[in-house]
This record gives sequence, structure tokens and C-alpha cells, in this order.
Amino acid sequence: MILSVLVISTIYIPPFLNTHVVSAESVFSDTVNATDTQFFVDQALIPNDPNDQSAKLNAILTQLESSPQPLYIPSGTYLINNSHVLPNHVHIIGDKNGATI
Repeated sequence: MILSVLVISTIYIPPFLNTHVVSAESVFSDTVNATDTQFFVDQALIPNDPNDQSAKLNAILTQLESSPQPLYIPSGTYLINNSHVLPNHVHIIGDKNGATI
């Protein structure tokens, strides 16, 4: 008997509490937006897309392995069905207004 398990991960990034919040772009001038189709072309994440975006996120992380640029993920829901390992120097920044990844 083969047992198949589907794991759907949703990670909630709460808004910062009791802090002065500024946009990721103003803090990190070299921040890369995960939804930027000019930078990531077809691999850009799509906010609130009901389809699995695991392959897109993996392609983005692979592309950023050779770059120290922080990855900004705007507010939205992103379906990610696979685990991903972040390279040591890659930082993910969420939206200041209750982002969901």
C-alpha cells in the first residue's frame, strides 16, 4: 500500500507591532520584488493565485543564490506545497500590512 500525503503550507507573517514601519524598498534599496515580471519573467509569484507556486519560488531562490539581494514578497496569499531551503544570505521581507505567504 502506498500512502500519499499532500501538505499545503500557509505561513502568516503578522504586521509589526509597536514599531515604526517603513516599506521594504526604502530600507533595502536593492530589494527584489518576488512579483516583478521584468526581473523574474514567468517565474514571478502571483498574489492570490490559487495554483501551487512552489516551482516559481524555488526558481526565484535559485536565482538569488548568487546575489545578496533581499526578496520582498508583497501582501497576498501564495500556495506553496513544497519545503524550500533559503540560502544563507537570502532574506525574505513581507509586506507591512498583514502579509500572508
